[in-house]
Amino acid sequence: MEPELDCINPASGKADGYGELKDGFMIKCSLGLCRRLLNPKNALVKELESHFPFELTIGMNGRVWINASNPKDIILVQTAILKWEFEDPSPSQTKKFVRKILNGFSKQE
Repeated sequence: MEPELDCINPASGKADGYGELKDGFMIKCSLGLCRRLLNPKNALVKELESHFPFELTIGMNGRVWINASNPKDIILVQTAILKWEFEDPSPSQTKKFVRKILNGFSKQE
């Protein structure tokens, strides 16, 4: 059986323009990290968005769904999120943190 992920409006219980999450990849992380990722001032998401486009859906159940135009970008976002949980750089250090991850992926190609 394949699980299906749906994004719904909690107020109405209906899709309201959200709907099924197709493709992409889901990771599990701590609830604390989910709360930090949902913060509108989150420096990590903003910095990653400045390098390439991707979609991110964050649940308050510890699940994060990631989608991008190619698998390498999905893996890069996953790596950044999971490492960020434990390194927790300040907003000023986040740019350097993301650059380090991007450089690590460039060397593997």
